[in-house]
Amino acid sequence: MAEAKRKNEDPKRLVKVKLFKDKDKYSDDVTVVVNGTTFRIQRGVEVEVPFYVAETLRNSEKADQETETMISELTGN
Repeated sequence: MAEAKRKNEDPKRLVKVKLFKDKDKYSDDVTVVVNGTTFRIQRGVEVEVPFYVAETLRNSEKADQETETMISELTGN
């Protein structure tokens, strides 16, 4: 949300997101909880969510990528 404040953007403004969907690991809806508010986001469909929810999804994806990189480096794969 610091990014939103730097750009003078409203963190509650709606933005469009579309989460990747396949028939395996990425098929279920994604649940995001921010400050006690729960959002269930359907994969494979473009939906509008508050900016702070989209930012939470981006942060989660970034953390997953960093974890995968670290695992690969530690295991030599």
